[in-house]
Amino acid sequence: MHLSIKKIYMKKYSLLLALLFILLSCGKEEVVEEVEKKDFIVETKSFTGFTMNTFLEKTGKIASSQEISVSSQATGRVGGLYVKEWESVRKWDIIARLDDSILNYWLNLEKAKNALEKTEISYESTKSSLDKQIADIKINLENLKIDADSSKSSLELEKIENSLLKLAIDYDNLKISNEQTIEWFYNSLEKDFSIFSTLLDDVIDFADTQLWVTLKNESENDGFEDYFGIRDTTQKQQTEILLRELITFKEENKINTSVDFDSLSDLWNYTDKVALGYKKMDTLLAALQITFDNSVPSTGLTDTEIATKEATIDGYQTSLSTYNASFIVLKNSISSFLDTYLNNEASLVKQIELLESDKKIFTKWLDIQVELQENTLTEAITNRDLTLQSMNAAIVDAEIAYRQTAKEYSKLTITSPISGVVGEIFIDLWQEVSNGTPLFSISNNILNEVTISFNKKELSFVSEWDSVSFDFEWQVFTGSIYSISKNADSNLKYVSRVSFREDLDLIWNIISIKVPIIAEYTLIPLNVVKINSAGVGTVNVLVDEKIEQKNIVLGTIYWENIEVVSWLEWNDLLILNYVDNFDPEKFIIQRK
Repeated sequence: MHLSIKKIYMKKYSLLLALLFILLSCGKEEVVEEVEKKDFIVETKSFTGFTMNTFLEKTGKIASSQEISVSSQATGRVGGLYVKEWESVRKWDIIARLDDSILNYWLNLEKAKNALEKTEISYESTKSSLDKQIADIKINLENLKIDADSSKSSLELEKIENSLLKLAIDYDNLKISNEQTIEWFYNSLEKDFSIFSTLLDDVIDFADTQLWVTLKNESENDGFEDYFGIRDTTQKQQTEILLRELITFKEENKINTSVDFDSLSDLWNYTDKVALGYKKMDTLLAALQITFDNSVPSTGLTDTEIATKEATIDGYQTSLSTYNASFIVLKNSISSFLDTYLNNEASLVKQIELLESDKKIFTKWLDIQVELQENTLTEAITNRDLTLQSMNAAIVDAEIAYRQTAKEYSKLTITSPISGVVGEIFIDLWQEVSNGTPLFSISNNILNEVTISFNKKELSFVSEWDSVSFDFEWQVFTGSIYSISKNADSNLKYVSRVSFREDLDLIWNIISIKVPIIAEYTLIPLNVVKINSAGVGTVNVLVDEKIEQKNIVLGTIYWENIEVVSWLEWNDLLILNYVDNFDPEKFIIQRK
């Protein structure tokens, strides 16, 4: 009876332990839940969204003026005169207009606009071409990698391995193939030798016609011998020596258009002769070019004749380069073949060893080619970046030129800088005026003006009638520059006067005037740039939803902005907010 009760308790105890184990196991699974990443807001702005617009800040004291003189800022003929003496005008009223009949302001504006459009189109075309070039290099690189599936290199390697298995079958055919290859080399070298011999004769004959070192062309240069290469007679003599050496080379080696091969060693001999001959011809042509450069033009040897003969030399050099390149390929092929073919026929074992060696050479060659292609890819990317940076700068320059010509064109329309009364009119209809010619005097007894000054560099950004503004007690007051001194003062400053349309009632108050200008390069906020050294900085950019740093060349600082001279593309996304605390393990980028 007691044993049964004990068994019952043991079963209940075992069941409780099992339930407790299951509950503990479930608890452990809940602990390893993955923590959800939080959003990380990134504020971005495309580089195209920034402009070159900024301002100069100048301090001046408000004073009163009673009369100003309006002068022409352009050259032209007075085509419209819209006011009379003592007539009231408001600021910005059109009071006269010049016909664009002298300096073609409108034509210049159209040219600048077309230049800008062409530069932008050229940028896109060049970028597309360079991107395709990089894509092609990447494809070539993939084809060179052995471990890449179905790459050309892996297929070539597979072919080599299959060749090792079928050598026993191919051995008998190898001898026939070798004989055919040797015959092909004979024929190919005979053709190349004929081309070489013909070119050698042409070069010797042309050079001898100019230098007269043989009796064949003894009178060909009678008309210009005294002027040919006269500036450096030593160099000319050296050229004659090179010609004699080339003639001697031809005679000693008995070079003519036909060639006879008695043995395989003839292949070596003739290829060496051709290689040496091409080298001697190249040296002679280069020296002959210099001799022509040292010639003094005369009636017997005019500039046109010199240019024509130098063009002939260029033609020979081009032919020499083309033929020599083709010959080097053949020479290398012959050398490679002659080094291996006897051993290929020696025995099957030797063939297998050599093919295994070829396999190693091939893989090594692939490694070299991969490295070369990787270097080529790096250079292509660098070249693309530099090219596009340069073209970006060209676009900026074209845009500046367009804005400047537009500004010049706008000067044909003459407006009143203030509200007041027209005093004296100094011009007549259809009168021709030039830059700086006085046009009108305008009076305003309550006009407020401020005297400011610019240095020489700042002066290039501003002109008369440019709008300006200043803030005072939460209000914005606007005005314009109505006078800029043509000469610098003792402090090398150009004194300018600014007028305001409102009666400011702020006489003798010192104010800070903002003069809008267009910088030479695009401006970005100073607070998004980390300046590393003089003229160089770093910005954060968003690339494929990743934060990357990019180096840029910096220009002038304008208050809260700084110029970007190069190394940013138009479609780069600049990050505007602080992102140094970004951790990819904790956050997911959300672009704002």
